[in-house]
Amino acid sequence: MASLPGTPDIIPDYAYEGVLFPISDFLISWNGNDYGIVLHPHDGYAAGDFYEAATFQTSKDVMGGQVPDIPRPELPVLLGQGGALLGAGTLAAAANPGGNGVTSAMYVITDQFSAPSTFLSSGNFTIYASSYVCANGYITGTDPVVPEPVSFLLVGSALLTLGLLHYRKR
Repeated sequence: MASLPGTPDIIPDYAYEGVLFPISDFLISWNGNDYGIVLHPHDGYAAGDFYEAATFQTSKDVMGGQVPDIPRPELPVLLGQGGALLGAGTLAAAANPGGNGVTSAMYVITDQFSAPSTFLSSGNFTIYASSYVCANGYITGTDPVVPEPVSFLLVGSALLTLGLLHYRKR
């Protein structure tokens, strides 16, 4: 890992209108619960670890009155306070050669963490990753439940067998 400014944060803080803001968390909503992979220490959370909390903090919650006009105040940026540790992790970051922060990322972030074996095992989930400030670089998306290829083979072969049995009876 390259030595980057921003200690104790691995990714340096971003200055906006004279105020420093660290990187947001990688957030996941699944089965009515909120989870986060914390990318900088805050609210008693350790960077790299995986937590569950009752809610997310939005850009407006975090930036409050520090920035008068928040372009996307409703976007989730941090895991809410008082969450529970679900899995320990290790966070690493390195400068991205050629990254300019506009069309390509300035840093490559790698987080290895443990999660319960049933995490994301069924149902849809939504991810959120954005910046505090204007959230120009944000990702949100929901993953529909799609059976694994092996499941398709099992269901397909069962339907084919039923079809052949039906055909033979005729």
